[in-house]
Amino acid sequence: MRKYRVAVLGYYGFGNLGDELLLSACIDMLTRSGIDRKKLLVLSNSPDDTAESFGVDAINRWHYRELFRAFRECDTLLLGGGGLFQDITSVKSCAWYWAVVRLAKLCGVKLWAMGQSVGPLRSRIGRMLAGDALRLCEVVHAVMTTL
Repeated sequence: MRKYRVAVLGYYGFGNLGDELLLSACIDMLTRSGIDRKKLLVLSNSPDDTAESFGVDAINRWHYRELFRAFRECDTLLLGGGGLFQDITSVKSCAWYWAVVRLAKLCGVKLWAMGQSVGPLRSRIGRMLAGDALRLCEVVHAVMTTL
């Protein structure tokens, strides 16, 4: 049996109130669905702060070796709300989230997306990366495209 039921991926641990509220809503939804907090893992920019604030395990989202180890212990990866796939600031955002989704898939993790606002996507590569990542998801809920 794997250690974690759900790993949650988003723009967490950066001190952005909106994204932290999205994480709180995800955790609430998951726990109300019967998933114990001990079975949740958050990928965070500030894992210690996230773990303390939300009462869940958290790892550093930037350490690929740590992500690889964690994904081998996870059943699912939830892309947890917000505008993860956008290239208005840089196509690097799309590339990073795509790489994490691909790594999870490589580890046999089931992928799902909830409350994603996709875009703006101005570049062809951004659209390709976002499309590929979202097509890998077994469940996509409330995906909204913005121009």
